[in-house]
Amino acid sequence: MPTELTDGFSLAAQVSAALLRKVFAGSFSQVLPGLTATVAGGRQLTIWFEGSESGLTLLPKPLPFVNPIQVDLPFIARLSGEYDEFHGTIRIRTAVTQVRVESGGETFIAPVIDFRPNAIDSFEVPGDEAAEDLVWRPAIASVVKPALANISPFTAGPLFPGRDAQFFLNIHPDASYGPGTGVLAVYIWADGGGPPPIPSTINTRNLSADRAVALVPRDRVEQAIEAGLQANGLRDLPRDIGGVTITALSVNWRDFGIGGGHFYITGTADHTLGDVDFEAWVQLYVEHGAVRVNVLRTKHDASFFIDLADVFSGGAITRMLEEVLPRAVGGIGLGAFGDIAIFATDAVPEPQAFAIMDIDGPVDVWPSGLGIPAHLVARSVTSSFPLPEYLWGHAENREFHERTCSYGRFIKRPVRLPTWMRAVELGYNGCWHCQREYNVVAIGQLFVDVVGSASSMPKVTARLVSDVQRFGVTVRPRVEELSGQLGWNVSTGSRLYQSVPLVPGVWEVAAAEGDWSIITTVQVGRAWRSEGEIHGTATMVHAEVGSSDVSVEMVQPRV
Repeated sequence: MPTELTDGFSLAAQVSAALLRKVFAGSFSQVLPGLTATVAGGRQLTIWFEGSESGLTLLPKPLPFVNPIQVDLPFIARLSGEYDEFHGTIRIRTAVTQVRVESGGETFIAPVIDFRPNAIDSFEVPGDEAAEDLVWRPAIASVVKPALANISPFTAGPLFPGRDAQFFLNIHPDASYGPGTGVLAVYIWADGGGPPPIPSTINTRNLSADRAVALVPRDRVEQAIEAGLQANGLRDLPRDIGGVTITALSVNWRDFGIGGGHFYITGTADHTLGDVDFEAWVQLYVEHGAVRVNVLRTKHDASFFIDLADVFSGGAITRMLEEVLPRAVGGIGLGAFGDIAIFATDAVPEPQAFAIMDIDGPVDVWPSGLGIPAHLVARSVTSSFPLPEYLWGHAENREFHERTCSYGRFIKRPVRLPTWMRAVELGYNGCWHCQREYNVVAIGQLFVDVVGSASSMPKVTARLVSDVQRFGVTVRPRVEELSGQLGWNVSTGSRLYQSVPLVPGVWEVAAAEGDWSIITTVQVGRAWRSEGEIHGTATMVHAEVGSSDVSVEMVQPRV
């Protein structure tokens, strides 16, 4: 079938779901990096979208002409009056459609994602029924839904020069390519009359997360090659080319059924010393939109010397091939010389700039046509929307700092804290230099000595159970897991555990190994350093694997 590669259409293209996601993520991040709004109760809500992490999943088709997708929009939100920020994901089910974009006298067809109410099947902010979720989720939905509707649609794929052709989009959620699944097929009809039916299945062609492919049926390429040969007088032989008289010439396809093939050129040249039968193997490649000829190998049967390689690789025959073959491919697939183009590479409007493609790489030769590669052009997001500010917490000494603090800026793996209230709530102590108003001199130290443990390390945790207030904030640190690296006695199987600096108060201590476990409640003492000396006390818990007995003593702190 002459148009088998494109399922009967004039041209076609295939785009992976991963490439669609990249185009959408860039477009979304550029257009809507964040939102600020006043919500119920006069509270200020700020939302930052983590656009680069957006998810896009092609869904099964309920109807032939519907292309459903699921979009996941991760975000960070802060609500005035709340200590912490909220991390979540907005999940929307909608569809990929197409719109016409006019720019610079050109018409483009753009695959888009529409979030307007009549296009959305579902909109949700997944979460549980915890009290904080019930506060955050309705506020977020009330702000995001109208904002998305006002800005929609968002570009979600490469643009295609429109002109007078008809374009049909069809998703294939289960079609596999390289490391992934999900393909958008674009079918182009430019031949007049009615288009053929859109196929329900496809064979993918060398796709990747950054690479799309334009498909040109063989008969269209061969017609263009024949026209090029005619225009260059190569169908009216003999003809002199570079001092060699060509008496016969044939252009044939060589493919392996998997792409990556080449053209096989055969012919006869009339030389002063006799006729020469010659062969050449020629590959086409695209270099930033310009089609080139690469002569892979040449061969001839002359018994006398003839520099046929030079005639091909740098001479007139190569120039002839560069005239005929690239124009044939370029005029059909790239729009460089003809009326039909597939991927838009320039003159793309700024809102669609993340969809610009660079047509570059070897041209695949298939039994039924050509595959022309196109790669997504990398582009950085620029936004004036301010990024969220964080205090930096040190996970081991439990102090928090300004990011510019001389003590805070060198923290290798900082804990990001959105507010000083959240830092205090988690039991962090303000830095004496940059957060002195939230600094508490005394800290708590807890040691746990577990005797008789096996080679596996028992797990020891501590949880604050008393009511502690600091600077008007109720302290509610997470459950702490104590480190057992402080000491290990092989003969007794004694392992000494030490906590990070804790908030002094009543803590529940738990230890477990295998079937053995203990839980006890202890008062964690206060310790501080003054004028170079250590003051106060630390708490030591003694336990033995296999026994329920626990003892507690106050010991010298290690500040």
